Amino acid sequence: MSTIQRRVHDMYQQVINEQQLDQLPQFFADHYIDHQPMHDLEPNLSGMQKGFKKLFQAFKDYHIQIDRIIEEAPWIAVSLSITGIHQGEFGGIKPSQRAFRVRGIDLLKVEDGLITERDGLFDMQSLIFQLNQQKIAQK
Repeated sequence: MSTIQRRVHDMYQQVINEQQLDQLPQFFADHYIDHQPMHDLEPNLSGMQKGFKKLFQAFKDYHIQIDRIIEEAPWIAVSLSITGIHQGEFGGIKPSQRAFRVRGIDLLKVEDGLITERDGLFDMQSLIFQLNQQKIAQK
């Protein structure tokens, strides 16, 4: 694993899995741009922090597992598996206590050891389906 790949791995572990949002400045540049911001928030570091706070409130055990990292400097592609239990409201869906697992990919641009850009996709349709599955089964 390269130094940059290790740094990206550490970011997912500390900032997301350990929910240490105060560590964001150690991994992200001040001029960070998110091309797919969460929850229609600002496409910057502040927006990302607000988005993760909402995710952590909805999914107290939100966890990302890195399945694969591919590096072609200055870009890093990260294939992810995301798991958790729906314990708080999310996107207007009341807590269901249902476990979920979705896949995603992040494309991160790393310059001078800091993430400056992010683009990515997550299987939100599958997440919503899994959270609503009980309601669908009752119909």
